[in-house]
Amino acid sequence: MNRLLIGAHYLGYAALLSLFIIVANVILSKEYKELSKRSFQIVVRFLFFTYLLTTGWILGVFSVSSWHLPYYITFNLVPFVNESVELIILNVLLFIPLGTLSPFVFHRMRKTRSASLCFLLTCLTIEVAQGLFLGRIFDVDDIVANLAGCFFGYGLWVILWKARSRYFASVDLNTYASLLLTVTFSLCGISYARFSILDVVLTSYGIPTWSGNDGWIISQSGIHYSNIFLIALLLIPLGMSIPVWRNRQTRLPAITALIAILAFSSLTVLQYYK
Repeated sequence: MNRLLIGAHYLGYAALLSLFIIVANVILSKEYKELSKRSFQIVVRFLFFTYLLTTGWILGVFSVSSWHLPYYITFNLVPFVNESVELIILNVLLFIPLGTLSPFVFHRMRKTRSASLCFLLTCLTIEVAQGLFLGRIFDVDDIVANLAGCFFGYGLWVILWKARSRYFASVDLNTYASLLLTVTFSLCGISYARFSILDVVLTSYGIPTWSGNDGWIISQSGIHYSNIFLIALLLIPLGMSIPVWRNRQTRLPAITALIAILAFSSLTVLQYYK
């Protein structure tokens, strides 16, 4: 749970930094001239960079101030001995997005051999960096769990890519950029253990998440401001999907965005009158 809270805390900073990188890249590469033709790739790159930055902060790799050379390095080369099942599951889940998003961003990773080599080098590099500069244990359990997450995510990408080639080959991939944003925003708004990822992100910026909050006392009563902010965010993918509404094959993103907006609007009303 601590890792999830740390990740949600840094997610806002990572998203802003990623947005700055993507906007700067779009301007410098003049992609804005054909934005509609590159929208899916731009959205995927934004999510990929946000994920990388957030994960780097969770693992401590980007926390340069905490780097130091330990007097000795501790190893654990025997897999799954006295290891927490919860920690293993979290390590697997943490690396699923890497396996899913990487092939969309880097075309060479659409080949299984290239993807496998990249995943292995990435997991080894992270573990070595943690052992050398952060004083943590070089744990083979982490490598195995992280690789499992990468390959599970890669398997999801293979399924999605084959499904698109078989059932939606005639549909422009860019029309689904808004669907990807809708799913991502909605996942951030779903509550896990009473709080959503968006709740933690807004709190880290000092923004109240409920109208019933009194100073530092968090009260889940009144208007849920996080849901209001989320509904405003969902208007972005809805606006992106409206131009292709006339085509029946591309209505799914708009319908999904509308359903998400109605769902979170209804939830906000129910929470207010509970």
